[in-house]
Amino acid sequence: MVADGYDDCEGDLLQRVRAIVGPDVVVGAELDPHVHLTRAMVGNADVLVAFKEYPHTDIVERASELVDLCDAALVEVGGIDILLITLRNQAMDTDVFTQLGCDLVGKKIIVVKSAQHFHASFAKVARHVIYAGAPGTATPHLSTLPYRKIKRPIWPLDDIATPTLVGILQFESRTLYAEPLCTQ
Repeated sequence: MVADGYDDCEGDLLQRVRAIVGPDVVVGAELDPHVHLTRAMVGNADVLVAFKEYPHTDIVERASELVDLCDAALVEVGGIDILLITLRNQAMDTDVFTQLGCDLVGKKIIVVKSAQHFHASFAKVARHVIYAGAPGTATPHLSTLPYRKIKRPIWPLDDIATPTLVGILQFESRTLYAEPLCTQ
């Protein structure tokens, strides 16, 4: 949001909302992905969700996500803090924990179920990042998958020195076929 002579429209709006509803009510907002995030926005909102489409055709989807993300809880079981969220989502930022009062800096171990999206934010608070993989289609251990319709050997599944480069022939923006440019 932009207004002539106004430095932080969203921050001011969220500050006024917070003043009306008080500290015990969850306040959330949808933001443009190019937003200049300010202390006033972060300090007065519990949840901030960015649009993912341009133009912003995903207003309804992000509003639904905002409502679902607000439906979250931090519970403690046997000395372990566990974050519970209604809507399955990638933990892209540490704020998924900190917005509920979980101090990550004081934790010895933080476990996040995510393939890669977490790394940029969580690496800032982690001494080490360890990837763990389970069996199934999302495993990081590609060689354990039962490929049935693939011509072998192929990199990175097999130990070959040079990957096969493939050229794509295109005609009027449609892919016609692929042909090998070189092999090992």
